[in-house]
Amino acid sequence: MLSKKIIFLTGATGTMGEEGLKQILSRSDRFNLRVLVRPSAKNKAFMSRYEHDAALEIVWGDLCCYDDILRCVTGADYVLHVGAFVSPEADKLPQRSLEVNLGSTMNIIRAIKAQPDPDAIKLVYIGTVAETGCRLPPIHWGRCGDPIKGSAFDYYAVSKIAAERAVIESGLKHWVSLRQTGIMPSKESAAREPIIFHQPPQNLLEWVTSIESGLLLANVCEDWVPEKFWRGIYNIGGGESLRLNYIQYFDDMLKPFGFGFKDVFEPRWFARFNFHGQWYTDSDALNDILRFRVMTYQQYIAGAWQAMETMIANGDAAALPTKERMKAMHEQIAHQEMGTLWMLEEGHDDWVRAFFGSRAAALAQPKSWDEVEFPEPSRTPVYLNHGYDESKPLEQLGLNDMKEAAEFRGGACLDYTAGDFYRPVRWRCAFGHEFEASPNLILKGGHWCPECERNAWNYGAVAARSPFFNQVWAPLHDISESFSIPKKVNDLGYQGK
Repeated sequence: MLSKKIIFLTGATGTMGEEGLKQILSRSDRFNLRVLVRPSAKNKAFMSRYEHDAALEIVWGDLCCYDDILRCVTGADYVLHVGAFVSPEADKLPQRSLEVNLGSTMNIIRAIKAQPDPDAIKLVYIGTVAETGCRLPPIHWGRCGDPIKGSAFDYYAVSKIAAERAVIESGLKHWVSLRQTGIMPSKESAAREPIIFHQPPQNLLEWVTSIESGLLLANVCEDWVPEKFWRGIYNIGGGESLRLNYIQYFDDMLKPFGFGFKDVFEPRWFARFNFHGQWYTDSDALNDILRFRVMTYQQYIAGAWQAMETMIANGDAAALPTKERMKAMHEQIAHQEMGTLWMLEEGHDDWVRAFFGSRAAALAQPKSWDEVEFPEPSRTPVYLNHGYDESKPLEQLGLNDMKEAAEFRGGACLDYTAGDFYRPVRWRCAFGHEFEASPNLILKGGHWCPECERNAWNYGAVAARSPFFNQVWAPLHDISESFSIPKKVNDLGYQGK
């Protein structure tokens, strides 16, 4: 009889993590699960419903503590790194975001390398759609290898970009980065935060359900996952039926209450751009391997409506939301710190430039929904140019291919030997910074110069020198909307503790 695999899971108390926990425990004939959970009263109450499962080991500790991570990694066959400090809290506490998200990732990499056979351990890192930032129409179709471009003031994206880079460049034999998208159901608490106004009403996301996210985490640990899957970067997405716009999803969630999106919001409260989201040309590739999709959007929303209708029937009618109460609440949220009305009224000019382009553009936002047009986004996939011949197998790419890709990014490849696709080589960016990075990170991950990434959101200047990056900047901005906003924190000094 084969011994059971040991899976170490972080983030078990979160939406994706809990679904992964459930799925893995349902396969206790072949998996034992180890979870690292911060010992708060809330987390202890949460884990009490699972703690008696014989296949589960709970380690009370901290992602930022290397000794706790080492204890959990030791003896594990798989590490599923789902845990993260997420927005909007991550944007309020940027240093904490880096300590948790980057620091924990560095701890995990270090702990795997400390094992007798690091090559035998498989690391699954959960990245985020936030890494590629704003992709409003007409550039709403994306794939891995498109430019990394976290939105200004999105410190969650800052930390996750740095952490993904660390994983890809770790030198480990078995790793994968899976970029998570919006998860249904959304966190209820986020709906009461100013971040809801950072997303323009016409913003697009290819969602995935929480159940499917859990299936993905369990399936990635199965023996049938092919070897070629590892050392790759993939987008998680639910497929065609879950490609929605913001208004459509919000309208559907409000339908049981008898009103919709336009009844509880005003268009002037929403940013013009600077949020994340896209539809994917490549999300089928991950499902083809991990086979996690089990639900269409129509099936999901029917279940959500049934649950809400039951709640309404059994609830106190006076406590149910009305469109008047919701609209008043949303206006108050827009005035809170980081809200769009706060940006304008408190004179936070960098925020205004990032989310509107200019104060004049913000003040010109429509006052009525009758003034807003919502053209149907194209459902025909469009592919950005990645600057090299993608028809070639990776092992056949040579120095000339790397030079071509670097020049398209405004820089240069200083050395490359065919077959070194996963090993760092020398590059120079358009601003003269020299750095080492693997071709895999650059061509398949969409990353580029770490010095440019860590210092500021300076996208107009980057786009002026990089035809590659200009593809995700020029369609949404005119020349007057360029800005340079220094970052409060960067990846230096967050190498784990």
